[in-house]
Amino acid sequence: MIPFIIIAMMLVVQFGLAMYARTVISGATQDGAAVAALQGSSPAAGLAVTDQLVTGSAGHLLTGYHSSGTSDGEIVTVRASGTVVKVFPLFPAITVIGTGSATVEKFVPEGGP
Repeated sequence: MIPFIIIAMMLVVQFGLAMYARTVISGATQDGAAVAALQGSSPAAGLAVTDQLVTGSAGHLLTGYHSSGTSDGEIVTVRASGTVVKVFPLFPAITVIGTGSATVEKFVPEGGP
């Protein structure tokens, strides 16, 4: 009976870590997209912010991490994903994904189109 309780507690901890990592990645991609959408900025600047936020907040929880950013001139999108560390070797790997998008800032003079 005790081993089942311990495994159940480890499962709760595993999913708690996954939810925390997902929250960090989602927030970091949203912040990265906001930075990349600033006038005069680029997707690379947004990726730098995203990577810094993820590694600073949840880098120790992720065994694999990847981020990418794209822009079509109107909308900037930043994506990131990572695999959460396993608390118990027999648990399945959990991959968390986050995506953030923002409209690129443009200066439109008064009376302009």
